[in-house]
Amino acid sequence: MSLRDNEIKCQLQNFPDVLIKLIFEYDYFIQGIIEREFNKFYGYQSGINHLLLLSDGRVASASRDGNIGIWNFETNICELTIPGRCSKLIELPDTRLIATNSNILHIWNLKTGTSELRLDTYALKQYNLLNDGRLITISENSKIKIWNLTDGSHINIISHNNGIDYMCIISDDFIAFSSDISIFFYNLKTHNIVKTFTPYYGMGKFISTKSKVIFGVQGTITIIDLESNYTKQELIIEEDKSITNLQVLSNGKIIFKMKNKIGLLDLNTNEKTIFDDHCDYICFIHELPDSRITTYSRSICLIRDYENHHTQLIKHLNYEENRECVSCILNYKNKLIFGMDCGSIIIVK
Repeated sequence: MSLRDNEIKCQLQNFPDVLIKLIFEYDYFIQGIIEREFNKFYGYQSGINHLLLLSDGRVASASRDGNIGIWNFETNICELTIPGRCSKLIELPDTRLIATNSNILHIWNLKTGTSELRLDTYALKQYNLLNDGRLITISENSKIKIWNLTDGSHINIISHNNGIDYMCIISDDFIAFSSDISIFFYNLKTHNIVKTFTPYYGMGKFISTKSKVIFGVQGTITIIDLESNYTKQELIIEEDKSITNLQVLSNGKIIFKMKNKIGLLDLNTNEKTIFDDHCDYICFIHELPDSRITTYSRSICLIRDYENHHTQLIKHLNYEENRECVSCILNYKNKLIFGMDCGSIIIVK
């Protein structure tokens, strides 16, 4: 069987509905729906939420069917399956894995496949690991907690009346969180809010660098400089355009999307560049190890070199025919791993 036609179908004891397709050329990216040996594989209800490269070289995948798989892609075998319905996986420095199952956070030992610690949370919305090894969480009951992952104890640091929408870690001592139409800057050591900004309606998720917090609202990117007494600067990108998916690239620039457009912003010069390569709504933006960018819409997948202004078409997709939409992506050695909405995993060399 040639590399071009090579498709490895894995029927695993605990992962019967997962199809791995190993595809080795970009122009052979999406093959369409595959008919399995025992039934037709569609996988609409078991999309991949998150992919995580573990320190031992294996890959963890979180699926909407309530299973977390630990994959060895050298042997193409799922070596371990643990229960968990989550959108984010975190590996601890001691190689244990943090994952949710309903409203419970579990700390999993990936050698034994056992849960060593469970943290009872209420309607968990977001969780992040601090550099000192503690875990910070947001719940639907408007509480932010910090957890000790050794004994499972926690402290309530914030209980906000208007609900907490999103949180961004700036440092181990400093976070920002949004509530309603405001951003609050909170000192984790002194346990007090040191600054409040009220932009206006429409603010979504925001990001931070070491010295700045950045968010987009209705065609405008707002930059709050933490080192200059929280001075605020507003840059008009395109009026009445929703700005989402802001990311900090490895070169320090900010990339973002506006429906079917990609924007690039240099924080040093405030120079902005808009790219209009997609004819459809852009689903995700992902930076490759060589600083190129992968952008994916329902109809086309591109790799763009923003420094040299070169674009490479991976594949033009017929979404209505294939119904295979990328939901997450992972850099893996010299390959890309795509987690699909239909539940399949695609590896592209």
